[in-house]
Amino acid sequence: MRKINILTVLAAIAVSMSITSCKEKKESEVIITKMPVAEVKSNTPTQLQDFDYKEDIEWLGKTYSLTIARRTDQSLPVVTDENGNKNYDNRITLRVSRYDDTVFFSKDFTKNEFAQHCEQSYIGKSVMLGFVFEGVEGDNLVFTATIGSPDILSEDYMPFRITLSRLGNLSISKGKSNETADSDGYDEV
Repeated sequence: MRKINILTVLAAIAVSMSITSCKEKKESEVIITKMPVAEVKSNTPTQLQDFDYKEDIEWLGKTYSLTIARRTDQSLPVVTDENGNKNYDNRITLRVSRYDDTVFFSKDFTKNEFAQHCEQSYIGKSVMLGFVFEGVEGDNLVFTATIGSPDILSEDYMPFRITLSRLGNLSISKGKSNETADSDGYDEV
């Protein structure tokens, strides 16, 4: 009899557990969601990464050393782009040295060097982006400089051709769009 009572009690417990576990849970009517967070623009200006380039070239029958360096220049006015983002402008230094390390040419470039070749409103929202060596053409060294949007995802920039003569004279030509460019892609200004 005792075995039957224990078995009966165990069976009753199992049945009651199965009944309560099948009971439907009441769902809450409270909906929990995250509030959208407004994007906060930083008041701290951003800056492009510093850049250094050095190359030895053959020019006028001798070896010359080119050095191009881009540095953030916090002494220049801060640029606010069309999205309201603030950016530091850059200064690019071009140095051409002779084989004996004497300096043939040295100049710092800012976007103001190109102001006469484009609208003031464009200059105001642009920074000095880059400066690259293109090659030797006759007695001249040819470079391309760019000013434009500091946003790395933007394709908004304006190229300029910089020509350095064997006498140290500099000339600047404004670049053209692909649709209107002549064979070298530049327009003498």
